Amino acid sequence: MTKKIYIIASIVGSLLVFSLLPLFNYKVDRWRILHSDYTHLYTGSNMCNKTFLKTKFLCETNNTYNTIFMGSSANGYIDDTRIGPKTYNMKYNFGLLAIHLHNLKVLLKNGVKIKNLWVGINDYIIWKEPKDYFNSFERHPYSSNLIENIKTYAFYLFKKPDMTDWYMFTNPYLQKSDLITNPHPYLDAKERYYEHQKHPQKWQEYMDNNHPILLHYDDTHYRIDSAILEIKELVNICKQNNINLTLFIYPSWYKEQLEYNQIKLNEFKRKLANITNYYNFHEFNNKSFNAKYWQDPMHFSYLYGNYIVDSIHKHQHLVTKKNIKNIIKKHSENIIKYLIKPRNKIFSFGGEQNLTPMHQIFSINNIILSNKMKPYKFKNNKATLSIELKNNGIISHLFYPNNKTTNYILQIEVTTTEKSIMYYFYKNSTLNDYNEHDSSHVTLKKGKNHIYLIIPNNFINNGFRFDFDKNRGKYKIKKIVLYE
Repeated sequence: MTKKIYIIASIVGSLLVFSLLPLFNYKVDRWRILHSDYTHLYTGSNMCNKTFLKTKFLCETNNTYNTIFMGSSANGYIDDTRIGPKTYNMKYNFGLLAIHLHNLKVLLKNGVKIKNLWVGINDYIIWKEPKDYFNSFERHPYSSNLIENIKTYAFYLFKKPDMTDWYMFTNPYLQKSDLITNPHPYLDAKERYYEHQKHPQKWQEYMDNNHPILLHYDDTHYRIDSAILEIKELVNICKQNNINLTLFIYPSWYKEQLEYNQIKLNEFKRKLANITNYYNFHEFNNKSFNAKYWQDPMHFSYLYGNYIVDSIHKHQHLVTKKNIKNIIKKHSENIIKYLIKPRNKIFSFGGEQNLTPMHQIFSINNIILSNKMKPYKFKNNKATLSIELKNNGIISHLFYPNNKTTNYILQIEVTTTEKSIMYYFYKNSTLNDYNEHDSSHVTLKKGKNHIYLIIPNNFINNGFRFDFDKNRGKYKIKKIVLYE
């Protein structure tokens, strides 16, 4: 009897929870899609599913705008009114071209009249998988298909609550918002730009000291051909529906570019030029370094946003089949020019780079670092390298080049068995000791790492040292190369 009561109680309890969960999630509606709430957000939060709500909103107000502007959070730094007075900004965080394509199909299916379509492309579309977005509460796309809608709403109604949901349930304070009905996110970006320019030198130092933010970057997985097929379909749909398509690649901060695999990005640009013309702002030039053109390591500033729109209107930065080869060549040359440009600080970057045009001082291969290693020394008429095991378990490497005028690039290819850190130390004078203040570090991922350090001659001539943390796995240096 007791067992039967337990089973009945379990069933009743499960049914009760199963019925209350949708009611709870509907009441909270954290992402505002269950109520199709276009005009409210929770107080102090911009949290909502923008791509879902904006697509649905356009389907229900289908002839208000004649220009649709699709893109990622970078769209928030572009004055969409410069594109045209009837432009709707469909910006949402981490926007992906495959989802833009999905949204375009939904809009056209629902009779939305589109005269012009602007689409911004992020470099991460060649490695980020679109299927992840269908499992995201923040980015799950809208569909006008009945079956798909049932699946979508069930996805939200039966969501397992977390602490944020419980907080919103107990603090249900909604505020008025036109984030969906009249989106002009550039206004906030404009204010931040002028705030930063009150102290331009301070802002430049802040940006120079920042590290790049690599969005889900995976150098072992690329989907270039899939991305090209998505863009090809986008181009064909626009032709079939007499839509004027403007396609452009967003700019990237110089540190981010140096971290990414340039070979793969160039492959994507070449293949894209073979199917359609586009505007390329993914360049390596003075704007890549100047902090007034950057809001943070991920986003360009409002000033750069204006430059993008104005340049497109003037048909500048246009890429075609005929000029893509020269554009890629110039991009590579600009990277090399940057690398040999005199600098007053050490700068590190990763990824595989082609440094062939530079003068190589020496190259050493296959050094295994272990607790049993003996002191190692290399010397020629240009530099001296010594490697030794310190008492504290840290292995040190020192360079003493004889040339007093040039700058150097140190290339290290190292394989590690664990995630680790490489520290480096420099001195402003030969009389100084190495110290924590005059040092920095590079994070090493497990497996193969490509590290490049641009080292001004004053630092390397005074004695330069880089250490591996011996307590974090085993190391094998595949290559050490020093360039002038």
